[in-house]
Amino acid sequence: MNSVVPTRYFLAKPAISEEMTISIEQGKTLTIKLLAIGPLNTEKGTRECFFELNGEVSRLTDFKKMG
Repeated sequence: MNSVVPTRYFLAKPAISEEMTISIEQGKTLTIKLLAIGPLNTEKGTRECFFELNGEVSRLTDFKKMG
């Protein structure tokens, strides 16, 4: 079984509060919900994204190509 990200989420970000489900192998599924996207830090070219992964809140730093 191959892991497949739905095309819509591969090509564009989900809406705030939108939830997606991805099967990563038989019997294992990720449920991801976008909670918020922080403002762009123009000095670093980054922004923080907050999301739930299987019900647990997490954050990551997104690096944007500047220039």
